[in-house]
This record gives sequence, structure tokens and C-alpha cells, in this order.
Amino acid sequence: MLDRKAESPRDIAAAQPHRRGLGDKAVSQLAESVLGRMFLREHIGKDQLLAGQEYARRWSTYQAVIDGPRGLLRREGAGVRCHYGYCDGQRCWCERVKAKWEEARNMLREQGYAVYCAVGHVAIFDVELDSDRVPLLIGLNTLARHFGLTKLRKRGYRNASSRNNAFVGTR
Repeated sequence: MLDRKAESPRDIAAAQPHRRGLGDKAVSQLAESVLGRMFLREHIGKDQLLAGQEYARRWSTYQAVIDGPRGLLRREGAGVRCHYGYCDGQRCWCERVKAKWEEARNMLREQGYAVYCAVGHVAIFDVELDSDRVPLLIGLNTLARHFGLTKLRKRGYRNASSRNNAFVGTR
């Protein structure tokens, strides 16, 4: 019989390569994703974390609606099919999901290709960035404002200087 010392969940989590350097925060569920680890290390704020999570949620819902990637392989995913039973003519749930995803994606594209790619890599594909985090921060701030997660809402800027300053900082 082997006599093994029982390891605590904290010790097990702290030993995992992607959780190293998080200290006591290594046991947090947020440590499972790149976005969550950035939040735990205080590289991004709560609004930015929520914006990235919402962007990823909209992407996965959009993928489900177009039945991708399986539908794309069967050449059926090119258009939205209403096979969930929630659609009723003008109030098509599938079309609303598609529009919400495209609206968020276009917000990022307006900020530039680097911003669009940085947010996609981190929020959707859970890939660490090799270099500059500035495009990611710009993208997350854009999404946070677009989703209404910040004190600066989508509309109603008082002046142009406050609009330009919405992208500065991490919180």
C-alpha cells in the first residue's frame, strides 16, 4: 500500500502550468481562461472581463445558430436556419442572434484589424498574446462601452474629448 500525502485543491491548482504565479488566486475558476487570469493578475478590470466573456458568448451562440462548423462542411451553414422553434416571421430569434454578433464584431473591426484579432485570440480562442496588450485593451474597452458595462454608455457623450478618453487605461 502506498502512503501518499493528501494534496489540497489549492496545491494541485497552484502546480498547474497555466495557474503559476497566481498565488492564492490559483484556485479561482477564472484562472481557467486567459481572460480570467488577466483579471486575476489585475491586467484588466471587471468591465473588460465581462465584455470579453459576453463577446465569446455571442460568438458561440452565433456558431450554434448557423450550425457551424458542421453546417459549413455540409454547405448548409451559409444562411441562418430557424430550426430551434423560437422564430416567428419578423421576430426571428436566429436573426437577432446573428445581428447581435455582427454588431459586436463590427465594433471591433472599426477599431482596426489588430484590435479585432487580439480580442478574438484571447476571448474566443483562449490564446495568450505574445506581445502588446494595447489592442486587446482598446477592444475590450470598446466592447464594454458597447454592451453598456461602463459608466460611459454607448451613446450620449458630452464632448469629443471624453469619447477619445474612453479607450485609455485598464479600468
